[in-house]
Amino acid sequence: MNWINQVVRWILGAIFVFSGLVKINDPLGTAIKLEEYFEVFATDFTSLFHYFVPFSVPFSLLFCASEVILGVALLINFRQRIVLLFTLILIIFFTFLTFYSAYFNKVTDCGCFGDFIKLQPWTSFYKDITLLALTVFLFAQFRNLENDKNPLKSGVLMFVSVLTIGIGLYALLFLPIFDFLPYQIGKNIPEQMKPAVPCQTLYTMEKDGKTVELDQYPTDTTYRYISARIANESDCKAKITDYYVSNGDEDFTHESFMGAKFIIVIQKLDKPRTELYKELNETLKKLEKEIPDVKPVVFTAEDRATFETFRHENQLAAPFYFADGTVLKAVVRSNPGFLLLKNGTVRGKWHHNLMPNVDEIKKALE
Repeated sequence: MNWINQVVRWILGAIFVFSGLVKINDPLGTAIKLEEYFEVFATDFTSLFHYFVPFSVPFSLLFCASEVILGVALLINFRQRIVLLFTLILIIFFTFLTFYSAYFNKVTDCGCFGDFIKLQPWTSFYKDITLLALTVFLFAQFRNLENDKNPLKSGVLMFVSVLTIGIGLYALLFLPIFDFLPYQIGKNIPEQMKPAVPCQTLYTMEKDGKTVELDQYPTDTTYRYISARIANESDCKAKITDYYVSNGDEDFTHESFMGAKFIIVIQKLDKPRTELYKELNETLKKLEKEIPDVKPVVFTAEDRATFETFRHENQLAAPFYFADGTVLKAVVRSNPGFLLLKNGTVRGKWHHNLMPNVDEIKKALE
């Protein structure tokens, strides 16, 4: 029985560590998912959930770090009773979220493994049910569990805690260490907007009382159509489906891929950043002088009147275009952030805390 417990504990620990690490790498992405849940719960249960929205980022950091810390504690067999209690609470919470998402079709991607692995809602729920069963299996032996307080293990867990939170803070301040989104450096956006392979449609038909599935629509009129489905939906779906940029009247999407563009991404004007925009204006002047082929533009999700006022106040001399706020959050995890495109290929991406100078832009274009 002991070896079974050990294997179960290792499986749980490894999954928690993996899940937490891929999310702590991009806590802002998890925060976006939490905001979706808070908005859904505010509509379905109580408007009090609206008050949680401003705290989505610290909640995200807490949840992601907790997964890693609990996972490591399970792996090194540290304080099993308290660790399993918190593990059980956390997995019950996640199971409720994934069930609610799947059953009511509210949040179609739970973000269980961040943007590294996308799971369908019911797949996420079945995954959590399995983890819940494993946790309950261990928790049922509560009285017999060891409560090891080994100082060395305490030190390991303290180191893991600091390291994990440090990774999350680094991602928030400077961008994720690993970019799993389709706008990562080196990716060509127009290519990402195309299906990887042609979609294969399977037709369910009936003839002579028998139901068959065909990969071509039959010319035989004695077949009766029942339904159709895409056999390779996950493969033929484009990585990017919602990238659209306009000036309010005309589509700028194709134009954004022409030549070299230094894109200033401003999702919304949430904080005054006077010094930042002064520095940016100086960079844009040098850019125009030293690399005139690179055209600076602004992508924003703000309304025209608000942005016009902001632009004049900060003397931001660059044409601006409108895009969906959710898309801009995926383009760069920073507000504002900076994206360098050359013929539609991402050549550079920067957080506003690491705003590039002209030399860095030149190097990225080489």
